[in-house]
Amino acid sequence: MRALAEALRMPDWFGMNWDALSDCLRDLSWLPPGRIVLVHEALPVLTSEELSSYVDLLAFAAGDWKPLGSYELAIVLPEWSRHRVLELLHS
Repeated sequence: MRALAEALRMPDWFGMNWDALSDCLRDLSWLPPGRIVLVHEALPVLTSEELSSYVDLLAFAAGDWKPLGSYELAIVLPEWSRHRVLELLHS
């Protein structure tokens, strides 16, 4: 959570929990309008349950944004993690 808070310059009201992360990623009004790209060089080191929650949250948040709107959220994960991410999304 701290790494995301720092990288995205989360607002002061960010509560450092899953619900707050979801709220922030689904309402990007605290950032200048445009395309926000969240690039992961690796999957976060989390428990399997936490990683599943994180991947679900990212998929939901990214799916909430429509292209050509004021904001767009894109998630980039490493190609080598594709199988694991798809496995998590389908579990």
